[in-house]
Amino acid sequence: MPISVILNADDLGLTAGINRAIFQAARAGAVTSASLMVGAPGWDDALAGIRSGGAGLSVGLHLNLTVGRPLTAAPTLHGRDGRFFSLRALVLRATTGLIDPDDVLAESVAQLQALAAAGVVPTHLDGHRHVHMLPSVGPEVLEAARRAGVRFVRVPLEPLREAWRRPGAALKQAALRASAWAARVPAGGPVRVRGMALIGARDVGRSLVELLDRLPPGVTEIAVHPGHVTPELKALDPCTVDREGELAALTSPDVLARLHDGSLRLIGFADL
Repeated sequence: MPISVILNADDLGLTAGINRAIFQAARAGAVTSASLMVGAPGWDDALAGIRSGGAGLSVGLHLNLTVGRPLTAAPTLHGRDGRFFSLRALVLRATTGLIDPDDVLAESVAQLQALAAAGVVPTHLDGHRHVHMLPSVGPEVLEAARRAGVRFVRVPLEPLREAWRRPGAALKQAALRASAWAARVPAGGPVRVRGMALIGARDVGRSLVELLDRLPPGVTEIAVHPGHVTPELKALDPCTVDREGELAALTSPDVLARLHDGSLRLIGFADL
C-alpha cells in the first residue's frame, strides 16, 4: 500500500492574508486541500480565488462556531449581540448541556448549503478550533455531513508519541481525548490525521520532513495553517506568527523536495 498524503490548509476564508498564503503554498506544490470558513471576513476573497482555479485544491468546510455571526437563529450558539460565543464560552456551554443539538445541526447544514450555493462541492469537513469534537456538537455535525454526502470528517486524535513533541499539542490532545464525544470516535479511520505537533515548532520545515519520514502506508491528512499576519488576523485569532513560519516551511526547497521525491503520493480528498 502506498503512502498517500493530503496536506490540508485550515482557515481558508478567515482573512485575505491567509487566503494568499494558502494559494501560494498550493501553487508551490505543497498544499493539496483546504478547509473554507463560511461567512468569515475573507470569504468573498477565498471564493474569488477558488473560482479562478483555486490551484487545484480540494475544498471542504471548516465548520465555524466561534468567529462572527451564525447563519441561522441558533439561540444557544450566540450571545445577546448576535455573535458566536468565544471558544472558551462554547466549550463551557457544550460540556454543561447548554447547547441545543438542533441548533448545531441547523447551523452545520446551513454552512454546508452556503458552500453548495457558492458553487463549492465540499470534499471533507473539519472544525475551526476543533469545535466539531465537542459533546453535543459532534454527532450533529456528522449527521449534517451525512445529509450533504460528505464522506470525510476529521478526527484529530493523534498518537501521543507525536503530540508529546510539543507541550501545547500534548495538552490539546489530552483535552480532545477527555471529551465524551471524542471517546466514542474511532481514531485513525480511513484517513489518519497529523500536524498538531507542527504548531509552534522551532523549525517547522525540519519537523514536517521528520513527520513525513515517519508516515506508515495508507492515507494521512496533515493539517497546516499557513498565513500572512495582518492586523485583521491579530484581531480574530491567537495563532499569528506561527503561520508565517508554516508558509515558509511549506514553500522551502527542502520540504518541496521531500514531498516530490517519489516516495509518497500527494493527493486531495477529491482523489479518494
